[in-house]
Amino acid sequence: SQKSFNGTLTITDNQTVTIMAVRFSGRADTACRFQAAVLARDEDYDIIADGERTNANGLEFYQVNLRRGSNLHQRYYCSKIKDNAGTVINAQSTSAGTLDSLQVHYVLNSVKKK
Repeated sequence: SQKSFNGTLTITDNQTVTIMAVRFSGRADTACRFQAAVLARDEDYDIIADGERTNANGLEFYQVNLRRGSNLHQRYYCSKIKDNAGTVINAQSTSAGTLDSLQVHYVLNSVKKK
């Protein structure tokens, strides 16, 4: 069964980050690239950057940064958790700087391999 989790992190009085996490099957970079390509094609997002990063638990993520206009920013973090299964974490905010907040890093650092 497919499970997803949604939530909102309050960063400051007027800045929030919406977080969604879902499980997937397949390669982590493919999941992130696919999501980015769909948003670029269907919703006019620009792909700003992509690459790999590692969280505090040593788990590698493939990350894609996207922007639509000047006030909507999204990041996808995709990681392989076990065998051919992984997780996609999507963070969205009206401020790119908000996506670099400690609260977002705490969420990423909470993900561990099984």
